[in-house]
Amino acid sequence: MTGHTDELADTTIASAPAFSLQLVERRWGMFTLGVACLLTIAAYSNSLRGEFVYDDQFEIVKNPLIQQPSLYLKAITSDVWAFKGDRGQAWSNYWRPLFVTWMAANYQLFGLHVIGWHVTNLAAHLAVVVLLYFMLKELRIRPVVRLMTVWLFAVHPTLVESVAWASGIPNMLMSGFIFGSYICYLRCRKSGGAWIVPAIVFYAMSLLSKEGMVVYPAIILLTDWAALPHRGSRVNWGRAARHAALFGMVMIAFVAVRYSILGTMRRLPPGAPGWAGALATVPAVLCFYFQKVVWPYPLGMAYGLRVVSNANLGWMNFWLPVVALALIARGALFVLPRDRAYRIGLIWFLFSILLAVDVRVFLSEEIVHDRYLYLPLCGAILVLSQVMYGAVRRIGGRSARGMGVTVAGVVAAALAVLSYQQNATWANEVALWQQAVKTDPTSAHASAQYGEALRQAGKFSQARIELERSLALNPDLRTSNLALGMLAVAEKRFIEAERLLRHILAALPKENVARENLASCLQQQGRISEAIALFDEGRKPLPYLNETYTINIAVLERNRGNTQDAIRELTSIEDQMGRSLDPAVIRGLFFLGELHREAGNTAQASRAYAAFARQARESKSSELEPIRDAVEAALREMSPKP
Repeated sequence: MTGHTDELADTTIASAPAFSLQLVERRWGMFTLGVACLLTIAAYSNSLRGEFVYDDQFEIVKNPLIQQPSLYLKAITSDVWAFKGDRGQAWSNYWRPLFVTWMAANYQLFGLHVIGWHVTNLAAHLAVVVLLYFMLKELRIRPVVRLMTVWLFAVHPTLVESVAWASGIPNMLMSGFIFGSYICYLRCRKSGGAWIVPAIVFYAMSLLSKEGMVVYPAIILLTDWAALPHRGSRVNWGRAARHAALFGMVMIAFVAVRYSILGTMRRLPPGAPGWAGALATVPAVLCFYFQKVVWPYPLGMAYGLRVVSNANLGWMNFWLPVVALALIARGALFVLPRDRAYRIGLIWFLFSILLAVDVRVFLSEEIVHDRYLYLPLCGAILVLSQVMYGAVRRIGGRSARGMGVTVAGVVAAALAVLSYQQNATWANEVALWQQAVKTDPTSAHASAQYGEALRQAGKFSQARIELERSLALNPDLRTSNLALGMLAVAEKRFIEAERLLRHILAALPKENVARENLASCLQQQGRISEAIALFDEGRKPLPYLNETYTINIAVLERNRGNTQDAIRELTSIEDQMGRSLDPAVIRGLFFLGELHREAGNTAQASRAYAAFARQARESKSSELEPIRDAVEAALREMSPKP
């Protein structure tokens, strides 16, 4: 095999006139993309029936920042989890304004009708597949290898986590924009001119979707080397460095703005490993992703891979991965000079997976996920496709093209079937975590999430079994203790509930869900004063929940007959409620109006009702509409008769 990569490998076609080549190339592209789109739609068709799962419940369903247009500016200038409240610092490592914009646009189009979200996710994935084809075409990758790469990437089962999950869209946005940038850059390399401008703009949009492509300037730097047409060609390192510097300036500007918004480069979770543990884990993580590329089964939300430490270092989690990587590296050095497809695939895989191997930023039981493989997969599949084509070419000779298409079709069909089956995992919360427990039975987190999903589904006995199994794996896990406490409240097992919930609050005083459920537990036992004291105590460490807790206190005061105390509590936050767009806080204005009306304070009641009606209209919250109708009727009734 020579180092030259022709646009069309078939010698008969290659000797045809130029216009015939263009026609054949156009038809080949239509065939490749047409089949890719059909395979993709077939593979993901059942994902359209899936529910909102996992982080969807928070980032979409309960996120006022994407639901209320007046909060959009705050949404795009805060971290992704800013909807949890204003606590004076970022909640996460993620500033992704284009991702947030995508969610806000989807909410305006579809509301909480989940099928619309799934359709746009699938459309975004199809767009990535199309852009991948044109990127490979610009790189002059052989048509058969191009076809194999596009087909296998389109339906690879590891992509299900990104495509079938509504909140998985950042991977498609980042990849689509970066492919668009790379296509423009390749055209700039070839013809110069203004192509560099859209290349930089698309790169910026990729970073604003997901931060993974901060490494893109390195890919630009190495592109001249990777795309060499033959071994004797020379790399123009000066030009490559100048272009990389342009993209590097965009990356530096992004990092600076991101730092100003998040207040940190990276926030590490409790118990994060040091650099030694993180570096020792890299071989195992890379081997995990290599294995999922070649053999994508089984798949799930949890895997048994853990950070390597002195306590667990051994043959299977360190030495064997090191040996495997050494063999892979030796093979890579052998094939890299032979074809540009190997070089292009290698740099795209290694650099786009780079951030995902820094396990310090992940929770201890979540150091690998299928979604981290979305963009790196294109590089890995390109390398595999070139290997497959090389084997087919040696076996098939002149019939290599037809044989290559057949092999690609068979493999792609098999992967599409696996993806179709894997979509069922993302159909609902119970299915998601049931599969996670199967793929990692040692994960206390997966068992806890499965138990909580069963609790929310009303399967209390099954939930208790799974939650107790989670506690056996990790007695201090917050999720398990909290879910068991909530389960005990639902089952009226108040002594057990109080013990579990107080245990959580002793360790985590800012755990608001535990505080609210403990207050409910106390209230149901008639211990109203203790419930009030619990909310009052929470207002100081949780200032962003001050209005919510004050409303809860007012409700409890009213329940024990202290109407004036309830009015006093609500009056203390009346101004804040009058500016809020949180439906739960706005309801406090309605409650204040009801209390004033009950006490005969008509003027104050009218003022509270009017404030409620104004904020309800501004928030555009559907859950407030029935109350707003009642309030407007009450205002008409209380208005002076002519």
